[in-house]
Amino acid sequence: MVKTSRVSSIKDMGADMESLKRRFWRSGMQLHKIARKFGCRIIPGMHPSLPKFGQMALPRQEMSVEALENLCSVYNTMVYEGQDIRSSLSVIWGAFRVLGLVPPSNLFDKIQSDDIIEIYGFNGLQMFANLRFYEICSYTLEDIYSLTWEELWQRDENATKSISAVVDNVEHSSEKLAVSVADCAYVARERHSPFKLEIDYRAVAIAPLWNKMTGLKAGFIIVERAHLINEPTAKEEEALLAQFYKNLESTDILS
Repeated sequence: MVKTSRVSSIKDMGADMESLKRRFWRSGMQLHKIARKFGCRIIPGMHPSLPKFGQMALPRQEMSVEALENLCSVYNTMVYEGQDIRSSLSVIWGAFRVLGLVPPSNLFDKIQSDDIIEIYGFNGLQMFANLRFYEICSYTLEDIYSLTWEELWQRDENATKSISAVVDNVEHSSEKLAVSVADCAYVARERHSPFKLEIDYRAVAIAPLWNKMTGLKAGFIIVERAHLINEPTAKEEEALLAQFYKNLESTDILS
């Protein structure tokens, strides 16, 4: 009886993982189509089998799927309302509204229209990123939601410590305003991406965010400015997308 129950449990877990893969891929494809209309490359994963996603524990998979579905909801809502999703200022208001987050009163004084905007939970999971983030990143959504920051990017140890200290302060202090980040410029190098991009970053501000319903701290937002040091060629971009579409033709994950 115990053996039968265990086998059944393993089968149920496998079914849950397949369901989560399908949900992840479905949301990723929606984002891919939305971004393509605005001239931005977002790739769900290089293969619909999502091997990196599948290696995560089930609770982490569930959190990643929920985060990606929420991100998709933000962009779907913005497009439906006819808003400019390329504008950092416009899209961040939409993100706060859809995600039910409340920013500090001085945050928007620190944001320019072409800034990179990212929202993270205190568990390290990315909750939101604007299109500008994806313009200077060659990772897939699977990479971003399956790997840690340290696995994705290499950056100067001092910069890492500086940002980590500010984030720790935002999480644990009673600070209720956005904090300017001084002298925090660094180069981030993609470790395992197709193009191994190098990005010259400058962190501008970090701020706490609160859950609108509970009033509790729910995460933080980071505002950055950046430019690419090494850009992929048009031919490299085309080859990457061609491989992605080729892999789509060889799978039945959504059937």
